[in-house]
Amino acid sequence: MSYLSFFKRARGARPDGSKSVKDFLKMAEAQRHAHFSEGCEELERRTNGHESRENRNRHAAFAQIGKKRIADYEGSGKRPALLVSELCFTWCACLIPEDTLEALKTAVHHANDANQVAQFKKAMAAARDELGDKYFSPIQHDEAAIKRRAKTLMRKRWEQEATIFETFSDTCTADDLIQWINDLDAGSLHEYALHFNWDTSDWTPLEAILRHPDCDKATAITIYGLASPDFCERPSFDLDDTFDRRIFLEIDKLLTIILDRFRAGGFSTAHFSPTEDVTRLKRDRDIARENDSIKWYLPDDAFVGFEGQPHNPKYEFDFNSGEFRTPFDEWVKIAAMT
Repeated sequence: MSYLSFFKRARGARPDGSKSVKDFLKMAEAQRHAHFSEGCEELERRTNGHESRENRNRHAAFAQIGKKRIADYEGSGKRPALLVSELCFTWCACLIPEDTLEALKTAVHHANDANQVAQFKKAMAAARDELGDKYFSPIQHDEAAIKRRAKTLMRKRWEQEATIFETFSDTCTADDLIQWINDLDAGSLHEYALHFNWDTSDWTPLEAILRHPDCDKATAITIYGLASPDFCERPSFDLDDTFDRRIFLEIDKLLTIILDRFRAGGFSTAHFSPTEDVTRLKRDRDIARENDSIKWYLPDDAFVGFEGQPHNPKYEFDFNSGEFRTPFDEWVKIAAMT
């Protein structure tokens, strides 16, 4: 029985879908014999000079730790049941998915059993030591997946330690936010524009981005596309409606800033790539021009010449929390030394 099928059965047996430590240990017991055998076979292959099979790294780690545990228990007089549960915890640490491992960690601590907590911590430490830098990696060693998993597991700590500025904070005034934007680099301006929450009632941060001397042309075109200039041209749009009129005035303000700056040749760089389809934007502009219905007519050179470089922001921006943070890759280097 696979651990997935076990989970489905155990989840169905509990009204809230939760699992106890006993459930996890039963699951591990159902798997560890076969995986221990596979791991030992892989260790023997490597010992004899054969090329290691990457999809057996975790099995080999489990077998290596298991051999050490068995040797430690021989002649120690400890109960065999302790060895079995420790091997099961080790199997979990080495082989089950990280989100499930977190669920086991929670179950262990909720059980309030000092012996189980000690066994689990010992198994986790051994797995980390044996697997080393590849502890968070999937079997395929996909670097992007490694980063995603590490980021998921360390997210709470990252959010707490890496937050630099909170736009939604009660203590953050409008002037504070504008000053913060004025001090941002081009990459962080682009980052903010990409993840800006348009559902807020205040779009002045976008105006500050567009007026910033380091605002990249790609950032301006991104805002232009997200503002949907054709929205105000739709038959359903009603300037007599209070909401529609407010939206129109906000869009008009943004697009006028963009248009005036393009006319003045005010965007000195085009390092990044717009997230919006510039071909579609140019086509929509041309259609609107034929109908003589567009107010914000951008020149042709506004839609070309983008270098497509990564924007590499100094600060990442989180849409949901409104927080600027040190990028995860940079923060984790600092966290590793603390």
